[in-house]
Amino acid sequence: MDRIKSAITYMFLIALCCSISACEAGNDVIGIELVTYPNKIYYVIGIDKELDLDGGTAQYIKSSDKNHPDRRTPEQMDSDNFFNIRHDIDFNKEGIYIVYVERWEFVVSFPIQVVSLEEVKRIIESTML
Repeated sequence: MDRIKSAITYMFLIALCCSISACEAGNDVIGIELVTYPNKIYYVIGIDKELDLDGGTAQYIKSSDKNHPDRRTPEQMDSDNFFNIRHDIDFNKEGIYIVYVERWEFVVSFPIQVVSLEEVKRIIESTML
């Protein structure tokens, strides 16, 4: 009888451990996502010299749910080395460039565009017609 009680106790403990492990596994980080783009995604040659990440936020994606309370702005990401910000933007050359936000093996990206002052003037003039 004691063996049966011991076996039942062990099975209960194993089941309890498995359920606790499953709960922890449900909170595993499975990615990151961009919540809001930075306020500035267009840059002008001769005026803008560096990436401006104001207004942008990113967050974890967890296996249990897609909400993570630890949202961080790109400034926080960059300043505390929480996320790595990577890009190869040439602020002297027109084009569309990709900015990568990385943490561990996870990466999310967004585009920015560098335009000439002439292009900005052309766009403004075309909207005034």
